[in-house]
Amino acid sequence: MKDKNVLTVDLDWIQNQRQGLELIKFLKPILENTETIFIRGHQQAYDYVFEECHLYNIDHHHDIGYGHNGKVYDDAIIEGKFSEGEWVLSTIVFKKLKSYTWIKNYDSTFIIQNVTKPLRALPVFRMYDELDSLKKIMPKFDRVIICESVNYSALTPFYYELFKIICKNKFEVENDNFLSYRQVLVERKS
Repeated sequence: MKDKNVLTVDLDWIQNQRQGLELIKFLKPILENTETIFIRGHQQAYDYVFEECHLYNIDHHHDIGYGHNGKVYDDAIIEGKFSEGEWVLSTIVFKKLKSYTWIKNYDSTFIIQNVTKPLRALPVFRMYDELDSLKKIMPKFDRVIICESVNYSALTPFYYELFKIICKNKFEVENDNFLSYRQVLVERKS
């Protein structure tokens, strides 16, 4: 069976209009021919990532967990409870990713302590600072997931609506974008 490739795009990656235009040019040909799912909070991507796939994530944040010395980390890798900051880590563990490629910004924060056993066990973990680097290794994507992340930038709602217009084969997740995040917080307090 052919390996599946999933591209997730968190619109918080866009830090200025130049970057927004770069992302439009990059995504337009992909979105015209690929199933695309629109979500509001990045933790929602978990449900739409194929098991044992290759995950490519254009995002200002790595989403592999922020700190591994406490309940947040344990919840993500042991119990599968996660928020938008740990969804990739849970996907690595529970969906058995074959690879993770993070396309970040030059000023994205990456703390070496976040590289934990599940991440080290991946056959492939890559980081790039430029979309051009992704283009050199880019497979044909089986699915694209676009995340609005409205709480990170005032620009994201505009780009979210723009990408929905460009898409030919789209589905928008209409549920409460913070429901799963609130559920994690409630469970952590108890």
